Amino acid sequence: MASRLPERHESEIGALMYNQAIESSLANILGFTDLTTGRQIIRDHRGWRANEKEIDYIWITQISRSFVGSIGLITVKFNPNKFRELDNPEGILRCLFTWDSKGLITNFHKEEELYVYSDPIREMTELDLYDANKGMTFGVEYRFKIISKGITTIINLNNPNSETWKKWVQNIWEICKKMSKNSGNIELIEMLE
Repeated sequence: MASRLPERHESEIGALMYNQAIESSLANILGFTDLTTGRQIIRDHRGWRANEKEIDYIWITQISRSFVGSIGLITVKFNPNKFRELDNPEGILRCLFTWDSKGLITNFHKEEELYVYSDPIREMTELDLYDANKGMTFGVEYRFKIISKGITTIINLNNPNSETWKKWVQNIWEICKKMSKNSGNIELIEMLE
């Protein structure tokens, strides 16, 4: 007789599968095979190889607000590379998105910074991993996934209030709010009010 997983484990497995569906949907919209570092084949609408890009790192933040909803932000950092006659410059691609109950992307806005770029989240090298919050643990939840060469990690945060995490939250919200205004998408704008 097979033993049943504890309820907490079933919940974690369900959350993992759900987040994988979101990431798969994002990869598909971006034309990637997968959200991973290294060489990435970019396919056109027919599935033919249209380009190859070199990904340095990716980070994804999903924000879930009680009684409001969820929104996500992904940043993809590209290294310069050549593919056939194409010169792909160094740069950053940022996308703001929402998703449905199946993990499919419903609202999507992307912006690129080529040649000269900044990434305030990448520049934050000191985050308190043990005392992110000593107070309330409900309200706003963040799921922060980092994919880089040699490391993939997920950090789940609830109302982080240590100084380093407050700065991280401020940077995330500044990027999201700027992008939502640039998008002109009412749903994305209202999600961040």
